[in-house]
Amino acid sequence: MYSFSKPAKKMNCSFAIGCKPHCANLTKLQRLLFRWAGCLLVLAFSREAYGQKPSSPEEKLSAISQDQIDPLNKPVENQIQMASKLLKTELTKETSNLGRIEDIAFDLETGHLAVLVAAKSEVGKEVEWTMLPFVHGDSLVKFAWEKATKLTTTPMTITRMQVNEVYRLFQQAVYWLEFATQYEAEPGHKFDDQDFKLIFFSNLKKMPVSDSQGRVIGRIDDVALKASNGTIIYMVMQTEDNRLRAIPLGAFVADEKNNRWFIELTKDQIQKFKTFEENTPPPQIETDWKEYVAVKYGRGGLQANKSKK
Repeated sequence: MYSFSKPAKKMNCSFAIGCKPHCANLTKLQRLLFRWAGCLLVLAFSREAYGQKPSSPEEKLSAISQDQIDPLNKPVENQIQMASKLLKTELTKETSNLGRIEDIAFDLETGHLAVLVAAKSEVGKEVEWTMLPFVHGDSLVKFAWEKATKLTTTPMTITRMQVNEVYRLFQQAVYWLEFATQYEAEPGHKFDDQDFKLIFFSNLKKMPVSDSQGRVIGRIDDVALKASNGTIIYMVMQTEDNRLRAIPLGAFVADEKNNRWFIELTKDQIQKFKTFEENTPPPQIETDWKEYVAVKYGRGGLQANKSKK
């Protein structure tokens, strides 16, 4: 799925046309124009021959219909993957059935997919569960059940300490290394790599969301991920009118006491933001949402716990 293109070769334009002997009768200006035309033709031919296209001024995420995405195929670097589409994905290698993805754990402080919860069942045997590190493409299906990772039931809670052990067993680097380095660069900040609680998609989906006045205005419907590395691009919220809106994770504040999230905006303000259809997720969040998070909180990730009275 990846494509590579060769750079166009540099050419000396004064020799690119190869017609100097026939241009003796041309004026100096005519020869100059002729050479420039030749340079343009050579440049166009070089780009066409090597499959190059002018690069866009800004690299953007590409959002395509989710029906066209194979979750286990090597994703394009800037492809969006909806978390809900990963569920029930069968993990197979050759003729062996390695199980299926049953749940996903998210680290909402770092804004990242943490681990995949997989299950498999064999004839006459009970269902076995395990946790797998997040990797994309063909690497995912190479993970057979390790004896040390087998579980008798689906996990109900998980901490970073457990996640770290999963990544260690499968010889993968944990996802939070870069985040932790940047976080601890600020005075007084210490990254918790031990007991920080993560949340499963099964518990996150349908999470109520309230506005600044405490009224429930919608529920979390899905999570948009960057397919190549598992970072959260935005949360999908379904509002009361059954419309979907892309909202950055950093815009939400957790209300643990009432088991809900809220946005410190009114319902009318939130409904002014654009909506989208399920199979055409936007490639990124709106600039207004980015500015709101930057001004209001100055950081991404789920905001510090508060309780609305």
